Amino acid sequence: MAFIFFGHTNNFFFTFIGDSFLRICAVIASIGLFFLVYWVLPNRKIPALAVLPTAIVMGVLWEIAKYLYIMALPHLDFRSIYGPFEVSVGLIMWAFISGLLLLAGAYVSATRHALREARKADIAREDAVN
Repeated sequence: MAFIFFGHTNNFFFTFIGDSFLRICAVIASIGLFFLVYWVLPNRKIPALAVLPTAIVMGVLWEIAKYLYIMALPHLDFRSIYGPFEVSVGLIMWAFISGLLLLAGAYVSATRHALREARKADIAREDAVN
C-alpha cells in the first residue's frame, strides 16, 4: 500500500485507510468463522442460507463485543483482585463471553431453521388436505 502513496505513509489518510481496511477484514473473518462453525459442526445437513444471516449478525456482534470489552477492561480492575493472574483471568473472561455469543448464535440459528422446517411441513400438510 505504500506504493500507492508514493512512500508517504506517515499521515492521517494512510492510517485511516489502513485501520479501516483491517477492521473490515476482521469483521469478514469473524463472519466467516461463525458461518463455518454454524454450518459445518451441526450433526445434520443444514443449508448454507439458513445459517448465513445468523453468522453475519453474530460476527458483527462479536466485533462490537470485542471493542466494548477492550474499553471495559481497565474499569474491571482485575489486577487488584487477581494480582499476577490478571491476564489469565482477562483471557478466560473473554473466552466465556465469546462462548456465550457463539452458543446464543447457534441457538438462534437452530431455532430459525426448525421454525422454517415446521412452517414448510404445515404448508405441505394443508396442501395435502385441500
